[in-house]
Amino acid sequence: MPGEELFEVARRSDAEFLDLRYLEFPGVVRHVTVTAAHLQQQACYPIAGAPGNLTCEAGKTLVPVPGTAYVDPFCQHSTVVVQCDVKDAHTGQDCQDDLRAVARRAEEYLRATRLADRADFAPLLEFFIFDQVYFEQTTNAAAYRVESREGHWRQGRAEPDNLGTQFAPGDGPAQLPPSDSLHNLRSEMSAALAACGVPVGSHCRSAATGGHGALNLQPAPLLEMADRLLTAKYVIRNVAARHGKVATFMPKPLFGEAASGMPTRLALWKGAQPLLGGTPGGALSDVHRWAVGGLLAHTPSLLALVCPTTNSFRRFVPGSTAPTRLPHSHDDPASVVAVPLVCPASASDWIEFPAPDACCVPHLALPAILLAALDGIEQKLDPGPATDHPGGLPDALLAPAPARPASLDEALQALEADHTYLLRGGVFTESLIRRWIEHKRNEAEALRARPHPYEFCLYFRS
Repeated sequence: MPGEELFEVARRSDAEFLDLRYLEFPGVVRHVTVTAAHLQQQACYPIAGAPGNLTCEAGKTLVPVPGTAYVDPFCQHSTVVVQCDVKDAHTGQDCQDDLRAVARRAEEYLRATRLADRADFAPLLEFFIFDQVYFEQTTNAAAYRVESREGHWRQGRAEPDNLGTQFAPGDGPAQLPPSDSLHNLRSEMSAALAACGVPVGSHCRSAATGGHGALNLQPAPLLEMADRLLTAKYVIRNVAARHGKVATFMPKPLFGEAASGMPTRLALWKGAQPLLGGTPGGALSDVHRWAVGGLLAHTPSLLALVCPTTNSFRRFVPGSTAPTRLPHSHDDPASVVAVPLVCPASASDWIEFPAPDACCVPHLALPAILLAALDGIEQKLDPGPATDHPGGLPDALLAPAPARPASLDEALQALEADHTYLLRGGVFTESLIRRWIEHKRNEAEALRARPHPYEFCLYFRS
């Protein structure tokens, strides 16, 4: 029984507490902590009326998943963290608010298609680490400010901690310490993640000034990777806080600088055989091409789930490394879909989708990416020729492709018009998609209703 397994995990870890974590619409991680003295060998825990958890409705129970358990490295008292499914206490069925169930249903649907047994994902998680941040929005004021010792804007300041190690904008990648002042911090994050069951393949400094970094997570199946991404964001934030810093996954916190994304690779497996592999000469298999076709065809609607904030679309600036063109490519970083054709040969078993950012809800974004690829395979969608060099092919040689949405509003319109592929196998529900669209439109409307600070620069003296 899951309850007995979890009890044994807590006993072996000599845990004083069990922290039950669950995902609630629109993607908020909540938790309830159970003391070891009251830990029972049971399969579920009621959460209605739990102190500090007043948003939960009556009749819901948490069902811990023992395989997700790890010892929290940030708690003063020994605490085992475990991800939970949220079930209806009366029927035992998935609660409508349980977003983790979407990822689980996506894996079930993939196996039901008999096309593949497993979908692996490998994201590159980018983020900023700042030394200080403040922001406010009131009736008569709107302001934000972030500070970083690495920020090029500090180079001329006569401050005790300014050692002149800043670098020019855009010159961030592969900088050595002391210019890369956060190398040890990223190593500490990587070690903490490994201890929590989230192996990191590599870490590096990213392009922007101001503490821009990235962790390359090792591949894992869909649901496992979605859970790992929640853990990764938790660990990154807490390691930063332990050093008096703050980490953010907001895609575009700095004007005129590179933004944070979460380029995500997808591989499909049937047994030990990669489904997306190419030929020795470098040509893609038909299944691989069709999967690319599905991602291209559904990119406009996908962006509403993988780039789910108004700030996400400030990242797509022409001339940047963010994906601004819809055709697929082998070597153009601005293409929405990338097909690696590099050594080792196994790299061609993957499709890279550079569009997502880490503000997405992984239990919604990863299933949506998979379903788009599967729809392309089912319909045998031809993606057209690849743009095999930066700058791409002339428009006349490219297969017709829908325009990429330029805002969250446009992406939500695309999702409203194109979401049938998400309903396959009951992975998403019509009500969940409608609720998501309404919630995100309310966010966009709230932004439009407020004066923007730059508007004062443009219009105050008009």
